[in-house]
This record gives sequence, structure tokens and C-alpha cells, in this order.
Amino acid sequence: AKLTNRLNFLKERRAMLASEMQNLDLARPPTGPAPNKDCT
Repeated sequence: AKLTNRLNFLKERRAMLASEMQNLDLARPPTGPAPNKDCT
């Protein structure tokens, strides 16, 4: 049972982080500095 609880906890944390990243991307103005991945 502990393993399942931990997995659920990690999944929830990952979902929260993903939503936070999405919010940051939405808040960033379109005419801003290009992300590093585009510079490679």
C-alpha cells in the first residue's frame, strides 16, 4: 500500500509541476527571448 501511495504522490506532484510550467509558458509574452532549445 505504501508503494501505491508514493506513486500517486509522485504522479500528483508531476501533474502540479506540469500545470505550473504551462502557466509560466502562457504568462510569457510571445515576443520574448527564445528558449534555449531553439538556439541549439
